[in-house]
Amino acid sequence: MQRQNWETALSAQSEVLALMTSATGKQYERFWLFDRARKYGSGAAQPSAMAFATMVDDLIVAEPLYVAPEMHHLVLDAMQSFDAREPLHEEDVLFRCGFAYLSEPFLGPDMAGKTAAFRAIHWRMGIVDLPESFATANGGEAGPTMCLTITLWSNTGDKDDYSEVWNAGVPGPWGVLHATTMPLAFANQLAHTRGEGDRNADWITYLRVLHRLMAERIVAKARQRTSRPVWREAKRRGMPEVKDVIVVELRRVTTKHDGEPGEAHYSHRFMVRGHWRDQWYPSLGIHRQKWISPYIKGPDDAAFMEKERVWIWDR
Repeated sequence: MQRQNWETALSAQSEVLALMTSATGKQYERFWLFDRARKYGSGAAQPSAMAFATMVDDLIVAEPLYVAPEMHHLVLDAMQSFDAREPLHEEDVLFRCGFAYLSEPFLGPDMAGKTAAFRAIHWRMGIVDLPESFATANGGEAGPTMCLTITLWSNTGDKDDYSEVWNAGVPGPWGVLHATTMPLAFANQLAHTRGEGDRNADWITYLRVLHRLMAERIVAKARQRTSRPVWREAKRRGMPEVKDVIVVELRRVTTKHDGEPGEAHYSHRFMVRGHWRDQWYPSLGIHRQKWISPYIKGPDDAAFMEKERVWIWDR
């Protein structure tokens, strides 16, 4: 039986779980944390150590998600105009624990101006009892705090500016690009997020925009049943009996019709690009950014003219 692309999400999750439960994985963890402390100091290494401490348990219960190509590109596009200063609320994270496999690698600049890639992002949202040493080194307060624990996974098959050096230092096809534990209140503070080696803190913005768009009607989230060989392989590697993957993709775009009173008449059709709108949510008592999806404007019988870069929505 031919494996579906989206089944790779469960396979990747089980592969990294098998790595981190092995003796090789424990050794890799010690080396990774030692290297981070050496480069950035013990204070910066502590949030990473906390992420590694719960990593195995998190991987076991995480929902496997597959981000389809058109969805991945929509997130990249929407990120460009998303205001990352908006506070992150618990309601913004649709899946409290998930492992999202990207159909294409995410490529972003680091603090040195070089490009680094990650292929999967794993997160858990929950209460963490932050020690006094964490609060002292990283700001905030000690004690029970709602946090996001995030790990970025890179794959040796994806090329970036660090491939030659990085590939030689990982024990298999997967390696940790970044791991951290951060209070939810830090997620919109550039001083905290960009100090993780990413020039623009795009890694946290990607996760936030992905969740925000998954809540919109333009996005379809469907559970797909994996084939028997795939879920049995995952079970052998330590996963519970997970037999489905959440596939995140775009719905087909709908066309808005013109002709309302007082509206201009157009001689052609063109794409109106998506954008964020600040919208009041009475039930939450706050303003939040809402994504306004792209649509085609102009008469149905007119020729389509591509005025600027657009995304292909059909599949």
